[in-house]
Amino acid sequence: MKRKPNLSELKTITNSKLLLAFTILIVGTLAYFFITNSTTCQDLTCFKESLTTCKKTTLIREEQNMVWEYQIIGNGPGDTCKVKTTLLKVIEGKAESQTLQGKSMTCNYPISTLNLPEDDISTCTGPLREELQELIIQRMHNYLIKNIGEIKEDFKDF
Repeated sequence: MKRKPNLSELKTITNSKLLLAFTILIVGTLAYFFITNSTTCQDLTCFKESLTTCKKTTLIREEQNMVWEYQIIGNGPGDTCKVKTTLLKVIEGKAESQTLQGKSMTCNYPISTLNLPEDDISTCTGPLREELQELIIQRMHNYLIKNIGEIKEDFKDF
C-alpha cells in the first residue's frame, strides 16, 4: 500500500519544481538576449565597421530620393556576412520605382567589404533584387529604342 507524502516532502518537491522553472526561465531569457542582441547605427561609418566584423546591426539610411534599411543578420556561407536590405520608402522618382517600396533582398558579402548592398546586387536574392533587375533591363530597352538611330550610326565605323 502506498503511503501519502508528508508536508515537508511536498514542500521539497514544490521548491524543486519552482527552482527548475526559474532556472529554465533565466536560461531562456539569456539565450534570447544573446541571439537577438543587435545594435542600431546612426551613420554609415558605424554600419561599415559592423559589416567588417559581421556584427548584428541595423541602419536606416535616407538618401536624396529613397530610404533604405540594412540589417546585418549574421554570418553567411563561407567567409561572408548576410545582410537584409529593404527599400522602406521611395521619396521621389519615377512611378516604376514606387513598386520597389517595401521589398527586400538578402545579400552575402565578403566580411571585408565596404560596399553597400545596392552597389552590387549580384550576391543578393529576393523580390527587391528581381524587380531591380527588371527595372534596369526595361530602362536599357527604352534607352536603346529611343537612341537606335545614334547607335546604328556609331556601329557604321566598325
